[in-house]
Amino acid sequence: VLLVGDSFADMYLSALRAASERFDREVWFLRDGRAPLAARLFEAVRTGSVGDVVIAYSWRRALQAGIPELSARDGSGRARALGYDPASLLRDHRADFRADLTRVVERFAAAGARVFVVEAPPSYPVPVPLKLGLVVRRGGDPASFGMPLADHGAMFAPVHTVFDALAARGLVRCLRPADVLCSAGRCRAWADGHALYSDDAHLSAYGAELVAPIFTAVFTPGR
Repeated sequence: VLLVGDSFADMYLSALRAASERFDREVWFLRDGRAPLAARLFEAVRTGSVGDVVIAYSWRRALQAGIPELSARDGSGRARALGYDPASLLRDHRADFRADLTRVVERFAAAGARVFVVEAPPSYPVPVPLKLGLVVRRGGDPASFGMPLADHGAMFAPVHTVFDALAARGLVRCLRPADVLCSAGRCRAWADGHALYSDDAHLSAYGAELVAPIFTAVFTPGR
């Protein structure tokens, strides 16, 4: 199993390696902070050493790569001053993102690998441990802190649309942390006395272990 990605892949590495011991398979991790486009990523698949590829990135950051760094306060104004239309710039880059990821997945699939993409877990506007600490200090129940599943879906809709299109072609299988973290339309950030996040978007070790069952499909034979 080849795990490819950035810190959003790194947070699953321990859980994947624990699963690999049960299924007697090795897990290799290639950390690459860019979109998964480098030719070296295909070498292990081409030589037949890898049968399954798991791709996990900060998909929101990957989607926004190439957009000039603009502050939230004056981003639109500065973009126009630089000659950009922010709306069209984002739209154009979404098309690039779709084309680039499709090309990568097609190359992996053509080399004979099964490809899995890991959707990002729900992310929060504040560091989750900090917010949970404030809730507890104010006498509240940390389990009450969470976010609507609909908000997560809206935030990542452009990315999920790309994943769904690839899945419809049989090129990828989508692994969704939200399937574990969310129920009845709400996503949790606390469980069993543990914060599920280490910051606003990355899962804690406990959170990653909690969602580890989504990787069972990687170690299950067949398409």
